[in-house]
Amino acid sequence: MAIENHFIQFMRPNSKKFITIQDHIKVGKLPLEIDMILEFKNNTDKDLISLGLYPFVQILKKSGKLNFITEYKSYRDRLKEEDLLKLEAYRYHYLYKNFDRNNINKFDTLLIITRREEFLKHYSMDKISNGVYQIKFERKINLIIIDELPIKEENYHFLIFSSSDIRTEFISKFLLSEFNENTYKLSEEFINYIGANYTEELFMAAESIGIELEPDLRKNAKILIDRLGSKIFVESIGKDEILEDLFEEFGEDEILSRLKKFKNKRKGNKNDD
Repeated sequence: MAIENHFIQFMRPNSKKFITIQDHIKVGKLPLEIDMILEFKNNTDKDLISLGLYPFVQILKKSGKLNFITEYKSYRDRLKEEDLLKLEAYRYHYLYKNFDRNNINKFDTLLIITRREEFLKHYSMDKISNGVYQIKFERKINLIIIDELPIKEENYHFLIFSSSDIRTEFISKFLLSEFNENTYKLSEEFINYIGANYTEELFMAAESIGIELEPDLRKNAKILIDRLGSKIFVESIGKDEILEDLFEEFGEDEILSRLKKFKNKRKGNKNDD
């Protein structure tokens, strides 16, 4: 769930002029919850490409639709064959819950996955480009396979969430190039996210192009909080993951000691009032 939240939250701030994103939309009793509904608006190809979202440009042209019931599967979450039916079911549930006969043909389905699953060989697929397809199912399902996308700037939003070896190549080619030539810029949120979550790939990428990095790369939480707001920051990272990182970094005794001091300080402030 956490990676899915990162994918959504990093896309939302810069793309809000062009895409309305609803996430975790309940369409019935759990687990009937749609990962995302993407509604494209006022966007040009150039807008989406500048955000590293070029596969969306290709999907929009092929499908002819602007609204997508979307399921996202990270490298930690394997796609199962029955998920194709689940995605179709989500579309029908959503249209039923929000019934409008004028909208029935306005919504398409989109599946974003990290790697190609073996069972997909049993389905006929139209290839739009490397990593972008339409599965011939009951209805055509639009498909983006992140690991198969070309490692180009126009795909960078997806490549951040690729498998380890692809991420390493991506980081070497783009992120670290700005240290040498200042030719490629990613947002600070992306840089900090990579530094916090993909440290191993970052060091491997740096070594491959002869750059020496500081041994201690920690998440710059302040930048994320300033940009996203503390509530969104906590929701996007996840409380459990934040606590786990804190305990790993400072140790249980230090965390408990600081919490005790903070509690006493708050108690003192209340007494002063």
